[in-house]
Amino acid sequence: MALLGGSSRADTLSLVILRPLAALFLAVGVVRSFRRWKDYRMPIAFLLAGVLVVAAQLVPLPPSIWTSLPGREPLVEVMRVLNVPDVWRPLSMQPARTSNALFSLLVPAATLFLCIAAGPRGTRQAAYVLLALGGLGALLGVLQVIGPDSSPLYLYRNTGEGFANGLFANRNHHAAFIACLLPLIAIVAAESGKDQHRGQAVQWMLSAFALFLIALLLMTGSRAGLLLGMIGMGGGMWVFSLGRAPRGSRPSGRFAAVRRWAPALLAVGALTLLIVLSVVAARAPSIARLFGDGMEGGRRLVVYPTVLRMVPIYFPFGSGFGTFAEVFQINEPDAILGPTYLNQAHNDWLQIVIEGGLAAAVAALAALAALVRLSMRMLSRPVTGRTAPLLGRAGLIVLVVIALASVVDYPARAPSIAALVVVALMWMLDAVGEREREGWQSDVNPPRSRQPVLG
Repeated sequence: MALLGGSSRADTLSLVILRPLAALFLAVGVVRSFRRWKDYRMPIAFLLAGVLVVAAQLVPLPPSIWTSLPGREPLVEVMRVLNVPDVWRPLSMQPARTSNALFSLLVPAATLFLCIAAGPRGTRQAAYVLLALGGLGALLGVLQVIGPDSSPLYLYRNTGEGFANGLFANRNHHAAFIACLLPLIAIVAAESGKDQHRGQAVQWMLSAFALFLIALLLMTGSRAGLLLGMIGMGGGMWVFSLGRAPRGSRPSGRFAAVRRWAPALLAVGALTLLIVLSVVAARAPSIARLFGDGMEGGRRLVVYPTVLRMVPIYFPFGSGFGTFAEVFQINEPDAILGPTYLNQAHNDWLQIVIEGGLAAAVAALAALAALVRLSMRMLSRPVTGRTAPLLGRAGLIVLVVIALASVVDYPARAPSIAALVVVALMWMLDAVGEREREGWQSDVNPPRSRQPVLG
């Protein structure tokens, strides 16, 4: 599904394949995970709450109620001028868009129930799949950069040509995905360090891969991606320090220090070489954009005041999920009109309130509160050399990266990143142990011991 879920646009052709597949996998996951539902009541409850909030916006309402909702005045006036008869209409100002938003929940729902069915061990295997997808996307991104702007290697139309978009339509989403991979690389490197025979060779390769991904962040042209990459690197160093091999198994001898630092030196050299090659290869705009003013970033700053004013206009019922582009055009000042339109608010936290109103805001705050509580309990438990606690901390880093990226963008609306968010949450739930996972709050029984292997 990750190969088809790189775009959040409703008119993306790959959704014709992706969503039926997601529905099929959802059915399989629901059937196979039925006996384990009680252990994952909280995430299932939040998923159902999200479905209900979106679906409720599609329930037809009588004209006396619909026309009195906040923000509907322009539509009511148009209907009056055109003599449109009063009929029952849903809360959403664009029901087709909200229906698309409802169907978009198929991918994260399928991911959740498949992870439950696979169990903790199967969910841990997803780390390898994500790293493989990261490598594939990185290779594709490099080929996109060195090829022509109209290269068929760009998988989606209406995308930023000339940049390393990888498997995504949006370079910022690719950059956020890269940042999420860095702590996973660190965990695999820490686990490989326990092998005295091949550990150093694997760590060298992983270090080079990590720095290659960091270099690719430059090619994406995403300024937010660089900040997210720093968070990913910091988180990677944190989990690596927690999971590295015991002192007795580390290399010793005359050249021990050289062997320990060689992967980092090799990676820094690769980073420098790639930057030089990017400039020499006449792809400097992707790097120059990082340090310039940037039309895109400037336009976002111009529209943010309008986005903020839209919050009270549609509060407390919201305009309907997926309707932002249309309702923004209703409220767009003449001074900022241009040849392009704003498809998303580029601040998902505000957009949730604009589209979903009070119900969505309460659900989001409740989910954040539960996540904070889960994080505190996970961090209070020792790592003790096991992989599950390390992946739990990596999952927390992933969620922090996506949450911060959502302040200036909308990464979680891409199906593949929505699935990544679910997997990260499942890693955290696995890290706290089965007894505590039931309610995210019980400390009666400690977690059962598991094998310290990633697979």
